[in-house]
Amino acid sequence: MSTLIIKPPKHLSLEKAKAALENLDFEIVTNEYTEPYAKVSEAELRSIDEGLEEAKKGVFIPHNEVMKGLRELIENWKNGRSNDYLVAKS
Repeated sequence: MSTLIIKPPKHLSLEKAKAALENLDFEIVTNEYTEPYAKVSEAELRSIDEGLEEAKKGVFIPHNEVMKGLRELIENWKNGRSNDYLVAKS
């Protein structure tokens, strides 16, 4: 037996798609399938929303500054130095 997963177009309901396939002698095997997703907490969602709002207002750290800090963080880690001072302060 081969398995085929079908995602009907938005304008076609799942029930209508099933009926059409059954009319073509397809066997419908019901299986709960969910799209894989990352579980994100409410706090994380709020933080993401806050970050998006800040970005809209132009409140963000430019990419080159982030990369500079990251390079420094990696170098310190390689050399066994502390990176405590690089932690963002609110």
